Amino acid sequence: AELAIIPNATHGLPQTQAPIMAKLIGKFLDN
Repeated sequence: AELAIIPNATHGLPQTQAPIMAKLIGKFLDN
């Protein structure tokens, strides 16, 4: 489910928000 959030740019979300979510997901994966 979290992985589906990464390609959210294709859904029309701002490109600035995509990397932020990617970083947040990366933090969860690191934790």
